[in-house]
Amino acid sequence: MTENPYTATPTTFPHAIPETEVVQTSLLAIARSVFLAWEKLRIAYVILLALITVLFTGVTGILNLRLLRLIVLGAVVANVAYFAGPTVETYVRWLGYNSPESTGT
Repeated sequence: MTENPYTATPTTFPHAIPETEVVQTSLLAIARSVFLAWEKLRIAYVILLALITVLFTGVTGILNLRLLRLIVLGAVVANVAYFAGPTVETYVRWLGYNSPESTGT
């Protein structure tokens, strides 16, 4: 007698990753690594912004109180915008999209 081809049997796919090899990374661990990497770049970002500001306003322009307030406000806005980078990267990595550099392949 032959086997019934219509019986329900579990199927394994050759391309499937075994459950023991799947690594679940927590959102906190992902966020920590991403934000620490971006914070190292923030120093260069702030220095570049400072150089550009001095280039466009000059040293005497920074001494103007009204312009100084505008520069400080712009710096705050620029740093909030910079914060969007690691926030988006954390979300994308949490969804499972990793760059080849981060996976080691």
